Amino acid sequence: MNGEATVLAGVSVGWAIVTVSDKKTNLVSTEVSLNTVVNAKSASIDTAEKLLYSALENAIRDLDIDKANNALKVLAQDSRKR
Repeated sequence: MNGEATVLAGVSVGWAIVTVSDKKTNLVSTEVSLNTVVNAKSASIDTAEKLLYSALENAIRDLDIDKANNALKVLAQDSRKR
């Protein structure tokens, strides 16, 4: 997972991306979930950091874990064929 909190042009922004990976092979699934949350009324890094956590929760909730795991399995099989 990865994400960032920032203030751009007077708007607080938090974004996140999540997926699954295999620590043994370092392969990362091609299936991901992205989420961005903005607040134009409160431009501060504190607000942006709260939005980051909201975006992360949303991205985790929205990730189809079965689909992500299956994509990872396909990658692993393909890498063994090479």
